[in-house]
Amino acid sequence: MAEDGRQGSASLKGPAQVSSEPSSAAVLLACGSEVVAKGLELALAGDERIRVIKGRQAQAFLSGGSVSERCVAVIIDACATVRPAHVAAGAAGRFALLAIVAQPTPLTLSLLDAIGAEALELGISPDELRAKILLAARAKSSLTTRELDVYRELRRCRTDAEVASELDMGVATVRSHARSIFRKLGVSSRAELG
Repeated sequence: MAEDGRQGSASLKGPAQVSSEPSSAAVLLACGSEVVAKGLELALAGDERIRVIKGRQAQAFLSGGSVSERCVAVIIDACATVRPAHVAAGAAGRFALLAIVAQPTPLTLSLLDAIGAEALELGISPDELRAKILLAARAKSSLTTRELDVYRELRRCRTDAEVASELDMGVATVRSHARSIFRKLGVSSRAELG
């Protein structure tokens, strides 16, 4: 049994019961520019696994209303202000934050890191964007709270020892969580997480 006490139950599940793809991922666009929002919407069009949420439904979700999909990513752009509702809902684990940043400064990256957002480059291809959204959706739907903590640290390219120190857990526990994360997300290396 691992230090966290869950190794035995995790091994009983087996890979056959873990889906590497969510049934759907809803994307809430919180863009400061209509042009950017339309561009993102067009980039995501044609993938039946991804549905764009905007307008009143987006406002309802941010204010605590329900959305039928479990897996939601919020994409904010460089023109948008990160509103308290984004931070609160992201911190409560309601969705993953993905931020498209034109020219990331150390301060911007630090702020995004503080709210748990993943920074994406402005020139990200539609295929890469869809892959990032689906990975974020899988992470939100299949990882435990502690695995999400480890996942965020692994995406930052930290060593097992650094993750263990940051999260106040043993290195063996970090490794156990990493194996579970890789299995649940259908990846084989840390490079595929980030």
